[in-house]
Amino acid sequence: MGEQRERPPYYEPPEAGLGGEGAPFDLSVLAPTTDTEIARGVHDALVLEGVDADAYVVDVEDGEVRLVGRVRSAAERQRAIAAASRVHGVRRVVDQLAE
Repeated sequence: MGEQRERPPYYEPPEAGLGGEGAPFDLSVLAPTTDTEIARGVHDALVLEGVDADAYVVDVEDGEVRLVGRVRSAAERQRAIAAASRVHGVRRVVDQLAE
């Protein structure tokens, strides 16, 4: 049998880039700045959360998001509100969702 090489006790990822811990560029320049961009971001966040975003109306005024529509469950309502809250530029989420 051949010699076994000793493995280091840990793996240190690169500082940034593919597979790294940090972003390779500044993502803040991509943050939404207008109500229209925030509404688009909320719609995309709902889709990523697995919520039927087309079933909701997303109104945004001065960073305040109003969600209107019918949810299938209380869990879906919570996911929709949480997803909208995570979008950069959202100051407040007004829940007008019905079950």
